[in-house]
Formats: sequence, structure tokens, C-alpha cells
Amino acid sequence: MIATLPDRCETLRVTVRDVLTLASHSPDSFAQPNVIEHVEESILQAVDLAMAAASPTPEAKRLSLSHYLALVRKLDEFVADSAGKTLYSADVARQLGVSVRTLHNAVVAIRGMSMHRYMRLRRLWNVRQQLVRGASVQSVKAVALANGFWHMGEFTALYRELFGETPQQTLLAARKQTDDLA
Repeated sequence: MIATLPDRCETLRVTVRDVLTLASHSPDSFAQPNVIEHVEESILQAVDLAMAAASPTPEAKRLSLSHYLALVRKLDEFVADSAGKTLYSADVARQLGVSVRTLHNAVVAIRGMSMHRYMRLRRLWNVRQQLVRGASVQSVKAVALANGFWHMGEFTALYRELFGETPQQTLLAARKQTDDLA
């Protein structure tokens, strides 16, 4: 048995509840491309956070910091080469030739946060870059979904917390700037 913090368990419970609510109220949402994978990543992230207090595996203890640094550099290169693609932790780990747990431990050691949080921050930055370009045919929802954010309320809150404005405000400002230059 692994002891977890009550607030982390509550986050996991709420995530599972939100997924079940979405499935009950909008089952057609799961027919959209990659939504199931995005939901799976959200659940894995909540589990990851709930289990963050657990001690690292013996495999993780064997790897030195230099190995972790090299692994995170490979991760960053892989993510940069895969811009615009939806990335899932199991697929990324497989591509890098390590387990998900080893990749997670490397990101924690080098970046100071869980792999899921790090990847979420990278996805948020990708959304921002797309919105700042002000693509006229894309809605905020389309950009969010394309970057793995299926829960719009949570996405907007995360975006506002990180950037100090809503995604819609970013897009409107970018479009206004484009119109002013034209």
C-alpha cells in the first residue's frame, strides 16, 4: 500500500468523476479524434500526482543525474520534433527506450516537476504560440483539443494561471494586431 496525500486523492477522484460525467452527458465527445487518449493522459496525470510521494523505483535510483539530463534533453528534442502532435507518456517513453517511470523520474530530477506537469506546460505554451499567431480559422476550443486539452474549464483556468489572461483574450489581441498591421 502506498500512502498518498488526501488532496491528491481528491484530485484523482474529481478527474475520474469528470471523465464519467463527460461520458454520461456527452458520449459523442469520445468519437472526436484523440479524445480518448487525452482523457487517458488526464487520468494518468492525476494518478501520477497522487503517487508522487511514493519512493522511486530501484531502477530510478541506479540512474545517475547525467543519465537523467541526457534523457530529458532527448525528451525536449523529441517534443520539439513532434510539435503539433499529441504526445502520450507511454509512446514517448517507448520512443526514448525507457519506461514511463524512468522518464518521469528524470523529468522530476532535472525539471523539478512531474513529467505530466512538464508536458502540460509545454502543451500550454504550444497553445499560446498558436493563439498568438492568431490563426483566423481556428477557435480556442479547436486549438485546445488539438493540443490535448479536452476539459475546457480546466484548460482555461490553467491558461489564465500561467499567462495572466484567457486564451480568448490572447487570440483576440493577436487578431487585432494582425488587423492593425494590414
